[in-house]
Amino acid sequence: MGNLPQVPYQARDMEAILQRMVENIPALTEGRWTDRSPSDVGITILELLSWSLEALHFYQDRAANEAFLPTARERKNIINLCKLIAYRLDGVTSSTATLEFSVAAPAPVRIVIPRLTRVTTSGGDESVPFATIEEAYLLAGETSVLVAARQGTPLTEAIRTSGQPNQKYTLAEEFVDAQSIRVEVAGVVWEVVDSFVNSQASDRHYIVDLEPSTGKTFVQFGDGFFGAAPPFSSVDNGSISYLSSLGLTGNVGAATLTTLIDTLYDTNDDPVSVSVTNEDPATGGDEAETIDHARVQAPAELSALYRAMTKYDFMALANGYPGVAKSSCWGEAEVDPPNYNLFNWVLTVIAPNGVTRDALILDVDSGQPSEPLIEAVRNFLYSRCTLTTRIKVSGPVYRPVVLGVTVYRAKEASEVAVKRAAEDAVTDFFAFENVEFGREIRLSNLIELLDALDGVEYVVFDQLAFKPPGEEPPESDEVAEFLVLNPDELPYLYSYTITVERATPQPTLPTTYPNPSETLPEI
Repeated sequence: MGNLPQVPYQARDMEAILQRMVENIPALTEGRWTDRSPSDVGITILELLSWSLEALHFYQDRAANEAFLPTARERKNIINLCKLIAYRLDGVTSSTATLEFSVAAPAPVRIVIPRLTRVTTSGGDESVPFATIEEAYLLAGETSVLVAARQGTPLTEAIRTSGQPNQKYTLAEEFVDAQSIRVEVAGVVWEVVDSFVNSQASDRHYIVDLEPSTGKTFVQFGDGFFGAAPPFSSVDNGSISYLSSLGLTGNVGAATLTTLIDTLYDTNDDPVSVSVTNEDPATGGDEAETIDHARVQAPAELSALYRAMTKYDFMALANGYPGVAKSSCWGEAEVDPPNYNLFNWVLTVIAPNGVTRDALILDVDSGQPSEPLIEAVRNFLYSRCTLTTRIKVSGPVYRPVVLGVTVYRAKEASEVAVKRAAEDAVTDFFAFENVEFGREIRLSNLIELLDALDGVEYVVFDQLAFKPPGEEPPESDEVAEFLVLNPDELPYLYSYTITVERATPQPTLPTTYPNPSETLPEI
């Protein structure tokens, strides 16, 4: 018994575990167990035990993987791990737009546009609702006013506070735009914060977070030491108002928000006829943050320590702001030659969520962030940067790319399959989520991409160029080795032509060579 072999901990599958146990039978039984055929009852019991141990090892590995951010797969575990570094995954995000309220003639008296005034697209049952996020006024003598709005249906839930520490209220609606939440208790509006770490006992603060198990949004108050706890009430004494969001569906085009649902009144309480529209598209709407995005974004924001000092700090914080898909930042030293007029300036370009190739082809402005989103990101970055830093936030410049390539397929390869694979590869290469600000497009990368496809022998590019602004795609055979982009530019595939032809056999080299002595003349 003392000469047993060491336990092989790397044996974790059923076959390896069973083999190790069978190998130890002679030493453990002192030669009394001689029948080790599959029909033996003892072997059957060992097989069952091996199967159970393999399942146990699987669950042990799964539990271990769920303890680390790079390997976790369950959304609830990702949420809990991110909480350890004070990172919260975003729920569904509403798009934003700037609405223009106008009257036919100058208003004789001031017209009030209350907060949460409802506007929608003219789509019947499929209309997309929006609501203003601030109270505004169309002044006497004016004909129009611009008001910021967010996509969503306004909802309100009554609450009854208990006076206990850490009071928590889960909202009934599943798709809540967290940035639209407004909490009132006893007629007083409370302030949302990221955490209670800097809150005093008297501060009327609350946080907004997601339930790890259900993904629903909840509001939580302080414990009386870090953030105030609302007092006890025997009746409903507060409310939580918010917008129920449609996410990506809220990214509607320009001049589509034209139906005013609510009646507006002037200061004399007389109803007035007001028109509404949006000159620019509504952008920034997105579904709940994916766990793949959280794996990248959470460590990036942790490395920034929630303070914007370096270029990558600004980019990490901007990328984490709800409604922003990607960003680029630079300063005076990153311009060649250095532009010292930009001293202490941080130029930031943001691209909103929900940008697609089809939308950019129809209207390139559909990829621009809305003014409310630009202003919100600017204010957010100012709250995280040093006092002397000046920040400018703007939208990207989209550069249309035209591409033409001939793909030569192998003899046995299907022409349809090869063309479909090449089209998927090219469109995926230029997809919005795969391109970066200022990253040049190399012909060699595209050749490598297409050469690696099944059934492709080789490729020859006929065209790779930028489409000139306001012009039709060029018909020339220009093939650029590099397409260079500025720090504020993003490429998108405007048009492409992929032709598939059968590869012609290449000439074979001779396998035998003449004897030099037979070909050289005698001396």
